[in-house]
Amino acid sequence: MTDIDPTYIICGRGPRNYNHEGNVKFRKLIEKYVHLYNESSKGKKTELVNTLIGEIRNDDMKFMEFTKEGEWKELTLKESRQKISHRF
Repeated sequence: MTDIDPTYIICGRGPRNYNHEGNVKFRKLIEKYVHLYNESSKGKKTELVNTLIGEIRNDDMKFMEFTKEGEWKELTLKESRQKISHRF
């Protein structure tokens, strides 16, 4: 992989992705809210995920995946919400 921006939250497995700067920041952000998320109703969880989307965007971060064509692709808002919810 080339041109990996430190603001990318890279989707996928493996130590390269896990240890990437953007992924580390993302995990810390999740840790900040995990207790609140676990104690929340479904509606509040949705609000919390939207709050996290806002924080991620304010930090100029974005969810990215490396395609089979060898290019970076930004995930849609819906896909990003799913990634956040799954991480909780």
